[in-house]
Amino acid sequence: MIELAIGLLKKLAPIIALGLLLFIVWFQGYNAAKQEWIEREAAIKAQTHALFQQAERQNAHLKQSLEQSARIIEEQASENHQTITDITAHNRELLAHRLRESVGSSTNTLPNNSQATSNSDEASSTTWMVQPAIADRLIERHATADEVTETARACQAYVTELEQHINGQSDSTNQ
Repeated sequence: MIELAIGLLKKLAPIIALGLLLFIVWFQGYNAAKQEWIEREAAIKAQTHALFQQAERQNAHLKQSLEQSARIIEEQASENHQTITDITAHNRELLAHRLRESVGSSTNTLPNNSQATSNSDEASSTTWMVQPAIADRLIERHATADEVTETARACQAYVTELEQHINGQSDSTNQ
């Protein structure tokens, strides 16, 4: 029986050797492929980490830029508001002065209807008395209108500047 086993082993030896050789080649290839896969995975992780850090740096830079821009815009808005306030106050004073001059130079009587129909040149040259209460309301409404107009202009300038800043920011990030 041992002789039979030895005889069978001699006949199967080349097949067993070939099988063992194939197993060794497969095992070697499997380990090499596994090692290559691990190296590729590590390289991808390193690249991803580097890209993530670069994106974080860019975001921090953009955040800092936006904060600086917001501070500048806020300072300019404050300066514009102060200028508008000063101009509005000056306009109120100027309008009040003009109305006082107008009231001071006018007569205290209203033109007579018979005079107005008889001589149209005289009626058109007559100045009308402006009551102080009406003059004050006119001054107040004129000042309010000036203030609204100046505020609207400042808002428009702010929006335009912000739009230009945003467009400038997007152009610089696209480059």
